[in-house]
Amino acid sequence: FLPYVINGVAVACMFSFLYSSENGVLNSFLQLLHMNEVSWLSDPKIVNMSLAVVSLWKFSGIHIILFLAAFQSLPTDMVEASLIDGASSFKQFYHIVLPNIKGVVEIILFLNVRGALMIFDIPYVMTSGGPGNASSTFTIETIKTAFQYSSFGKASAMA
Repeated sequence: FLPYVINGVAVACMFSFLYSSENGVLNSFLQLLHMNEVSWLSDPKIVNMSLAVVSLWKFSGIHIILFLAAFQSLPTDMVEASLIDGASSFKQFYHIVLPNIKGVVEIILFLNVRGALMIFDIPYVMTSGGPGNASSTFTIETIKTAFQYSSFGKASAMA
């Protein structure tokens, strides 16, 4: 859960160090394995995947806690009855677990979509929306519209 409470800028700086092309930890590890270095943040093909890993690391703690709470609230009598009836693991999951955790799954999906639309700090600090515009987000474009192009009205409408 600790990564969730760490400031996004601090997380971005930490992963920028890990992803660094010159002396990054990941590329040093790849060199030890006699593999080619990877341009984690400057290759448009993989920059979004690299940023997704950062976000996954940062927000996975809250998701795990929510799922853990949902699994602990499962009715044990229903699970035990399905075991006695000989239900397979898949049928238990599909007919008992999934309907009981549906609300939590919906909340997590909502939080992820909301977070994806709102994210600013991690991609801005790590790539400033680059290379090109490969990792630009809606929030980065709104900030650029306001402060680079001095179009505050348009940026307000975008927000």
